[in-house]
Amino acid sequence: MKSLFRLNVNKTKIPKHKNPGDVYLIELYLNFKYKKNRVIMKKLIVLAAIYLALFVGCKKASTAFTPSCSGTAKSFATDVKPIFQSSCVQCHGNFSTYAQISSDKANIRSKIIDGSMPQSSSLSTDQKNKIICWIDAGAPNN
Repeated sequence: MKSLFRLNVNKTKIPKHKNPGDVYLIELYLNFKYKKNRVIMKKLIVLAAIYLALFVGCKKASTAFTPSCSGTAKSFATDVKPIFQSSCVQCHGNFSTYAQISSDKANIRSKIIDGSMPQSSSLSTDQKNKIICWIDAGAPNN
């Protein structure tokens, strides 16, 4: 610690003393001078911890979804588009046509599987299966 304080001594232009007792006085001076900064830093650390607890901890719990694509092939017009109209278009107005949805299908698939979308509600297992299986089948425009 003394080397750190001696470095600070040079920066604060406190004269160096050869007496070890003077070094102790300089350390006390520096501790007093920089005590406010340490208090502010502790407050910032506490605020950062609270932020992380609130915003990262409150993230929607994601459970890995495994799609079941057995049965009939999914149709965009009858299976997928109604789900987007009821659950997605309110926030994502750009998901109203086949071209818009199919152009972002990889991102849509990952968000549905990890459970992060839709944020304001949740999709049923059947709805998730319809969208994922439609995408996995090559996202046909049918």
